[in-house]
Parts: sequence; structure tokens; C-alpha cells
Amino acid sequence: MGGRRKTGLSIVLLVLFVAAWVIPAYAQAPIKVGLLLTYVGPTALFARYEAKGARVLIDQVNRAGGIGGRPIELVNYDTEGKPDRAASLYRRLAQEDKAVAVIGPDSIF
Repeated sequence: MGGRRKTGLSIVLLVLFVAAWVIPAYAQAPIKVGLLLTYVGPTALFARYEAKGARVLIDQVNRAGGIGGRPIELVNYDTEGKPDRAASLYRRLAQEDKAVAVIGPDSIF
């Protein structure tokens, strides 16, 4: 019975060691926020200002330590003013980029 207890304790200690190593690494992983804007056509000027404003705000939050110690990462895509492209990029942000939030799309013409 003593052998089982030592083995069980060894497993618990190993799990705690791994958790102590993995959790801080995860805590530093960036929080991804998507930005879908139209950089072509009549709204392109607005898109540049919207992107700049988002970057300024995210830089301020990151300089203050991020959110819960995690920095924010902006993932920016151009919708080209096409609804089907915007939908595709939205899915990409959610499924591949693992964005927790999406700003936009700003306009579709």
C-alpha cells in the first residue's frame, strides 16, 4: 500500500510541476481581437482612421499590463467591401485565429 501512495504522490507532484510551468506560459498568450475593415473604395479613408484608433487604444491597454496580464493582439483583415469576403474572414478569425472579439465589418458597398 505504501508503494501506491508514493506513486500517487509522485503523479500529483508531476502534475503540479507541469501545471506550474504551463499555466504561466498560457497566461502570457495574447488575447486576439479581430478587425474587419474596408480598405478600398469610398470608405478606405475611414478604415485607416478606425484601424489607427483601434491600435492606439490597444497599445494603451498593453502598456498598462494588458488584460489579466495578457497582451491584446489585433488581427486585421481587409473585407474589400465584399459581404462574402467579410463572412469568410469572420469565420477565419473565429476558427483559425481564435479571436475572442471582432470589430467590424465597417461597411460593405
